[in-house]
Amino acid sequence: LHYPLRRQRQMCIRDRADPIFEKSNHPLYLDQGLLEPSVIYGYVMNILTGGPVMGAEIIINEPFKRRISDENGKFAFHINDSGRYDIIMNPPPRFERVTFARPEIIINQQRGGWFKSNFYVRP
Repeated sequence: LHYPLRRQRQMCIRDRADPIFEKSNHPLYLDQGLLEPSVIYGYVMNILTGGPVMGAEIIINEPFKRRISDENGKFAFHINDSGRYDIIMNPPPRFERVTFARPEIIINQQRGGWFKSNFYVRP
């Protein structure tokens, strides 16, 4: 049985064990070893203006990691292990927290997740 070359290529693609995108031939899933650690990230914002707040201290207790929000109000943590992570935010001078809840982020897989947690403060 003879098929045109294009049809042969489509049949080979469908017969592969790894799922792929047909148009690009790129893998649909990446190997876990290629993914970066999970990331917890977010912004600290002024609730009255919507603008970024620089200088807020963001802490993860276990394992202890600490970040200071940058001039765009952004922060990020690389997380290498699955587990539950409580995030604490201490506002910079002349600001106060809008809410006192502590976000808890649950990471089920060690690699490849992105978890967002924003904080709001007011002068």
